[in-house]
Amino acid sequence: MKWYNDSSRKYDWPWENIIEKDLFIDKIDWPLISIVTPNYNGGNYLEEAIRSVILQSYPNLQYLIIDGGSNDNSIEIIEKYSKYIDYWESNEDSGPAEAINKGMKKAKGEIVSWLNSDDLLSSTSLYNIAATFCKNKNIDLIYGTGFYFDDKGYYWLSKKNYDEFDARSITHFAFDLQPSIFFRKSIFAHIGYLDESFPLQFDTELFIRASLNHEMLKIPYYLSFFRQHNRRLTKIKYAEMKYPEELVRIYSRVLCSLESKNDVQEYINIAKDLDLFIDEQIRYPINKVFDQTLIKRSFYIYLIKCCINFYEKNNLKELRNILSVLKHNFNDFYSQDFEAKRIDKMSQFIWAQKLVPRRIRKRIQNTRYRYWLNRNDLYVENYQNYVNLKEKL
Repeated sequence: MKWYNDSSRKYDWPWENIIEKDLFIDKIDWPLISIVTPNYNGGNYLEEAIRSVILQSYPNLQYLIIDGGSNDNSIEIIEKYSKYIDYWESNEDSGPAEAINKGMKKAKGEIVSWLNSDDLLSSTSLYNIAATFCKNKNIDLIYGTGFYFDDKGYYWLSKKNYDEFDARSITHFAFDLQPSIFFRKSIFAHIGYLDESFPLQFDTELFIRASLNHEMLKIPYYLSFFRQHNRRLTKIKYAEMKYPEELVRIYSRVLCSLESKNDVQEYINIAKDLDLFIDEQIRYPINKVFDQTLIKRSFYIYLIKCCINFYEKNNLKELRNILSVLKHNFNDFYSQDFEAKRIDKMSQFIWAQKLVPRRIRKRIQNTRYRYWLNRNDLYVENYQNYVNLKEKL
């Protein structure tokens, strides 16, 4: 069923309002929620994103769109829905991080988030977020889950590994989907806004700073749809290998910040020896307490992430160096880590992998992933089957 990019077949969410009219009948002082949508030439998908916000029927919503000077049909779409948009502008910027910062500085909501112009909020997501924040005054960030989807009408469930979340949350992007994360605007006063020097992992860098300082809560709701397509910034920049460099920058900052309260010099020295450390003289504030075991686990996870990056780059020498450190310095973790052993085994065939173009390798990986999703009943081919799967889960 071709649901997207077919103007004659626009139905189901967010083209139809499926939210119950009495959803917000409860006499609750619904907090103001601000949603920021950054956009640049996203006219193919922008209207769906807008509708997924304004059709929430949330009674206390501020919606802002920060356009980066688009030259497609984006402005026409924004003007079409302008009476539902509290603020919008269209000016050149340096990228999504700057656009989101602009919006967040104008946001007046107690609760905030951003929704990229190619993603969607699921119906009732704002209701679930507001109700949860009202019941948990001590929580500053709430995250749920969601579905990936593509232009062919396929949906598949995000399956992030939440084991040892506390260690992962200070190491890499440990959540399911970015648009399924909402937080109190007050955290900006403590940890600052997005770092615009990161063209790709500005969200990861912000949420790691939040993890070092603020209480978080996972909720069992499907809050968003994350669209997979070839023009996503992550796909473009990963091909340029910006992702690994940014990972090293971020985690080097984490190690330097932890140094004031924990014994991390051993890990800094290992990272330096492996050329996986960049000292930018930036230190994050840290209000939470982390024990040595958790930090050791975090550093191990960081090295595994670097292993994966070097495997993607077909860099056998650096991959072998890291695996050697894992076996000798972190054998208590390595001996029980199936993923690390799989990488070690696969590294023996990097010479063959170099003969296969990366796009072919990615196609093979995607085919295997979809097979796994199908085998576990997590992959559906149309919107109604998505609804059935959501109810089943």
